[in-house]
Amino acid sequence: MKLVDVDPGPSANIDKDAAVKHNNKRFARSFALVLGTFAVILGATYYVPNLIFETFSVKVPVWYLLNQEVFVTALIATALAVLTCFYR
Repeated sequence: MKLVDVDPGPSANIDKDAAVKHNNKRFARSFALVLGTFAVILGATYYVPNLIFETFSVKVPVWYLLNQEVFVTALIATALAVLTCFYR
């Protein structure tokens, strides 16, 4: 899905200032979307399981503790890759 089809904005030939302002807003929204995705996935894969383990006194598997960074990195990379493919 092309972003221009969803949010075309003003023509740069007609009003250059408006087109620059529109592109800056588009960049800010994209940046916020990427940071938001990063924060949500980080929270879902790092803090939520720890909260569940502490709240319900669940025994934490050793393999989870040793590989927690790998899980976080893999899920964030996957989510951002999907987001990039869609938002391209």
